[in-house]
Amino acid sequence: MSPQFYLILHLVGVIVLFYALGGLALHVVNGGTREFPKRRWMMIIHGIGMMLVFIPGFGLLAKLEITWPWPFWVWGKLVAWLCLGLITRVILKKTEWANILFFVVLALGAWAVLLVELKP
Repeated sequence: MSPQFYLILHLVGVIVLFYALGGLALHVVNGGTREFPKRRWMMIIHGIGMMLVFIPGFGLLAKLEITWPWPFWVWGKLVAWLCLGLITRVILKKTEWANILFFVVLALGAWAVLLVELKP
């Protein structure tokens, strides 16, 4: 498969991931509780987004022949990916932080974009 295929899947995963995180954060900001009817679906969408970011991302690394030891920007994107995966727990447990975490999610996305574009 071509690198463009992996890139498109990776970007679709990013869209799905931010869709789920934005919906979850907005639910909590608007006074929603941890238990809500569509929570299961929101977490499933989040998990699908996480997989669609991770798997094609590594496929793209392989196609671009980026091997071990990985450059700093790959490690930085992995850290951002892990934080975006764990932030759902924080959003649901610390509802008073939801306003701030809404912008933390955006900052993590911007961090990942800067890393891949600038490749420090």
